[in-house]
Amino acid sequence: MDFLGAEMDLRLRADYALALVFAERVGHANAWHNALTGLSMIESPLIAGLLADAEIKTKVETLLRVIQKRYRELPEKVAQSISACTEIAQLDRWLDMALEAKTLAQFRQQAGF
Repeated sequence: MDFLGAEMDLRLRADYALALVFAERVGHANAWHNALTGLSMIESPLIAGLLADAEIKTKVETLLRVIQKRYRELPEKVAQSISACTEIAQLDRWLDMALEAKTLAQFRQQAGF
């Protein structure tokens, strides 16, 4: 395949991937998925970034809720520190600490808040 053909193929695959995203949104993902079987898809950095941001947001919200429910309070400094975190692994560590610590003071000490 020449350069122009490779570039067109890349654009076509990107268009198909985008079509699949929209088809999923309107409930027709299976039809598109079957139609695209066998084609080599590329991962969209934009979509990957949006998914990562959504995962971080969900983990932050979950951790804040666990702390509030478990300890019946959520100090502002703790909430701010957690909300500012963008590392999934760190949020997971804090969630484990929140589930294991007996008191809010113990959680804050372990987490470094």
